[in-house]
Amino acid sequence: ASDHRDFTRQDKPYITGDAKNVCCQGGGVGRWARLLIEFCESLEEFSGYISTLAVILKTTNTKPWVNEFESIELSCMIESITTSSPRIEWKKIKNGEPSYVYFEKKIAGDLEKRAKIREPATLVILNATRSDTADYRCEVTAPNDQKSFDEILISLIVRVKPVVPRCSVPQSVPVGKPAELHCVEDEGYPKSQYQWFRNKEEIPEDPKSSPKFLNSTYTLDGEMGTLKFSAVRKEDAGEYYCRAKNEAGFSECGPQMMEVYDINIAGIILGVVVVVTVLLCITVGIFCAYKRGYFTSQKQTGNNYKAPAKGDGVDYVRTEDESNGCLGSEQLWTNVKCSSKFGWAVQTLCYSLLCVDITATVEENGSSWHQAYTNSGTSPLPAPPEHLCKACGGQYDVARTHVCVDCKNNFCSRCLVQMDLRPRMCHTCQRLHCTFFERAELMRLKVKDLRDYLHLHETPTQMCREKEELVELSTDSEETLVHSRRASLSDLSRVEDIEGLSVRQLKEILARNFVNYQGCCEKWELMEKVTHLFNDQKDLHNLADPAEPSGQEENLCKICMDSPIDCVLLECGHMVTCSKCGKRMNECPICRQYVVRAVHVFRS
Repeated sequence: ASDHRDFTRQDKPYITGDAKNVCCQGGGVGRWARLLIEFCESLEEFSGYISTLAVILKTTNTKPWVNEFESIELSCMIESITTSSPRIEWKKIKNGEPSYVYFEKKIAGDLEKRAKIREPATLVILNATRSDTADYRCEVTAPNDQKSFDEILISLIVRVKPVVPRCSVPQSVPVGKPAELHCVEDEGYPKSQYQWFRNKEEIPEDPKSSPKFLNSTYTLDGEMGTLKFSAVRKEDAGEYYCRAKNEAGFSECGPQMMEVYDINIAGIILGVVVVVTVLLCITVGIFCAYKRGYFTSQKQTGNNYKAPAKGDGVDYVRTEDESNGCLGSEQLWTNVKCSSKFGWAVQTLCYSLLCVDITATVEENGSSWHQAYTNSGTSPLPAPPEHLCKACGGQYDVARTHVCVDCKNNFCSRCLVQMDLRPRMCHTCQRLHCTFFERAELMRLKVKDLRDYLHLHETPTQMCREKEELVELSTDSEETLVHSRRASLSDLSRVEDIEGLSVRQLKEILARNFVNYQGCCEKWELMEKVTHLFNDQKDLHNLADPAEPSGQEENLCKICMDSPIDCVLLECGHMVTCSKCGKRMNECPICRQYVVRAVHVFRS
């Protein structure tokens, strides 16, 4: 029997426990029975020897869970091993990618300061977070054992309490209309389930299960957190709030009030009727105005000021008072068409309110131009009918006719001013008479007041480019009437005539002949330029003497064949025209290049 036990230990090291049970099941008496009993005892001793040749691991829980910020133990116990110092490793497997947690007897990774190893191989996480949810694998390697490696897999779940959910409740809903309430929370793990409450009472998923919600028609989705009413009733009004919960806890949002109101059908119908009536009145008004000719098919331009014709050559200055809110006279004359006395009054009133003057017309060299100006006090229309006010255009009886003692125009009683016992004056004349026609006081008046006064006295103001010239015309119209006419270089017969010209006329001559007079502060500087221009013009005429046909043809303008060449076309620099023709050219007649400007030149 002893020989049999030695043979079994040396040559049969891998006899399992099942073989021992089979051998021990034999019975009987005698010699064979004793041999069998001894053999079974030897197998029992050998089984303990076999178990110490393999490393075996076990755990108390393969799927543990823990709330966030709490501690958890991942148990890894070594049941049997012969190696004195086995190698122990912990790995974290998240999204299929492993990473070391415990390696070479050190905590690694994101658990470096939040975990420790409890002998022999248990991993303790001190402060679990939601990122610790993963699979953890404990691996033990024993080189001296027959079975040198074993591992065990543990799935850890870190539960996170929901945060305060975001609730959306409509403030007011009409009766019979649908309504939808939302509740959302994204932080909880596992995924949160939602409950809705009305007036601190839980809303059941089935409204028929509660007598308080029996008449309500809604659909409650606990996973998505939505509460949908198909048709809101008066009983559905109240304070609503939502609760998000999971295994870790729950959170609630603040209560929100939902009001349910009745729809005012009568008010809606009345509002629709009012809107339709207003739109109908506007449509009828536009149609009637169109039939009466208040609208024109001509395209209106955005330029309220019509510049002088190109043949003029003088830049006319507008003040702010003249340019604000004025329309072109030709445009307004086309827009307003009246035939009766009432129509004439409307037309006159339109011209007065819109600050338009259609009489300021100057004809020169076969061309005419119109200038719009501000005229708030007068309306100088051509040949108005009798019994119409000169200022407002209103009709009045013959007995109520009033004549201004200054301008001799007819006005109504509302447009005249009577001071003490003096005769009546219009508002425009009265404003200037209050200044006693002193220059300092006149300079304080507005440009439009000066223009209105001069127009009432039929004094032309087209050539007045500065306020000082208007003041001069206002102080003595007869004396300055001669100076108000337009000046031209052809009007001068000799150099001595230049001394009799005013500063305005000198500037006008220089401007019309393309001579820059900027920087000339004194009158004698302007006279020198005009004198130089006059002498140069005289020399050009002498060169174009009819007695010399060749010289005449060479020095005459190639456009009009009348005036001598005294103009340079820029940018090309060709000299083929006179000043009058050059300023009308868009392209050079020689090179066809675009003409930027025409400059008057003096021949040496």
